[in-house]
Amino acid sequence: MATKMSNGAAPGPERAPSPRVVPMKVIVCGLMRTGTLSVKAALRQLGIHDVYHMQTTGTNPEDIPDWMRAIDAKYNGKGQFTREDWDKLLATYQATTDLPASLFGTELARAYPEAKVIILNREREKWYNSCLTSIHAAFSSITLLDKILIMLFDPYLRQQAIFHHKVNTQVQGFAWPEKEKALAFYDRYYDEWRKEIPKERVLEYRVQDGWGPLCKHLGVPVPMVEVNGRMVEAEYPRLNDGASMLAAAKSKCRAMRKRVFWRLAGWVQTVGFVGLLAYVLSSRQGRVPLGFSGWTSSKSL
Repeated sequence: MATKMSNGAAPGPERAPSPRVVPMKVIVCGLMRTGTLSVKAALRQLGIHDVYHMQTTGTNPEDIPDWMRAIDAKYNGKGQFTREDWDKLLATYQATTDLPASLFGTELARAYPEAKVIILNREREKWYNSCLTSIHAAFSSITLLDKILIMLFDPYLRQQAIFHHKVNTQVQGFAWPEKEKALAFYDRYYDEWRKEIPKERVLEYRVQDGWGPLCKHLGVPVPMVEVNGRMVEAEYPRLNDGASMLAAAKSKCRAMRKRVFWRLAGWVQTVGFVGLLAYVLSSRQGRVPLGFSGWTSSKSL
């Protein structure tokens, strides 16, 4: 029986408690290679410690199915991805930056109207060239053999590969180095963010702008450090150059080959042990497995 509220009205159905642990404070709308990792480091330096970045999907692979559901909802018209879904996926994060979150910058801004929004800019030609010499170069460094090993024997990187393929084919809709399509992809998202998100919530920002406008927008002081007895403005972080991305891709492939080697070695060892055990048990019972009849016949002569 429903209890009565103080005004005499019956309460509605109880809602499940939100899985959100911390408030969403900052939504960074910026594509890859626009300074997203540097902004993540800057936000952490300003006290916003839990920032969702593409790298997070590497440490939290359990998030990937939810991101794939979100892609299906927005780009393929399959199902819905609601505020409750965002709360579950981003429960412990106070900010988002980089793909895949920036693909949903508009949706996140609507879901969290209290959050500040930053549109992270980079000159489009420089963005394209940076992607070409970093992301494209990194993926191009993965050999056909590595791809086969990943798909057959490495479930961790296989899930990552399937996710990136979904982003490339269903969201980006082009393959590097298709320049005109890449620039159209770039323009589409920046046009969407500027059209759909109220201007009064937005800071148009480049990492070259440094601390001043970022801190003013967020309402926090510029970080200071002591140098030779004087307080000076902290250096703004600059992270994730193209060379480090290429090195990271090669390092992941080396680690993958090692995992596959030990996995295959374990399988061979297991098969060998089971085969030997079967032979021993059959011998004790006086039955010799097929394949050994010739050996026993020769011994009996």
